[in-house]
Amino acid sequence: MPRICWSSLNRRLAHIIIGAAIAAAPAAMADEGVPFCWLPRAAPQSEEVAASWPRVVKNAFDPDGTASGKLSITMLISITRADASLCLAPYLIEDLVRSADGEIAGKIVPTNKDYPVFFYDEIAVDPQMVIDWQYVPDGYTVRFGNFATRGQLDDAPNEAFIALGLSPVPIPPEWN
Repeated sequence: MPRICWSSLNRRLAHIIIGAAIAAAPAAMADEGVPFCWLPRAAPQSEEVAASWPRVVKNAFDPDGTASGKLSITMLISITRADASLCLAPYLIEDLVRSADGEIAGKIVPTNKDYPVFFYDEIAVDPQMVIDWQYVPDGYTVRFGNFATRGQLDDAPNEAFIALGLSPVPIPPEWN
């Protein structure tokens, strides 16, 4: 009979419980007026991101649930800062996968900001807390999405988009 390593099992359970709390908290907290950890320049989720997210979910994943290109998102996550106050902070989420039931999960990329560091912890994606996304199709170098960057370049010439590697349009034309 195999030995059970209880400390490892307890760490895994704690990780799962903490991950569930991280994933579940933001939408409810945003509704309750929990402040942002930074001074927001715009609404937490723009209309463009909210409207485009279902198209990302429909088109950016292969039948096996893996992203068909390089897909990443920026998502608000509730955190507790050093002074024990709660706030919402943006984190980059990569290695996104879609389960058979349509749920999406990814891994939190560590940051050097003044936020808790999550070392590639897995997290469920809350669509209401996705504040931006980026998609680079296989074989391409241009980036789709990136609505925050595009918003800052509204009046810039096309050369600025090209210099930053942004596609001329935010959503791949073949995505319906």
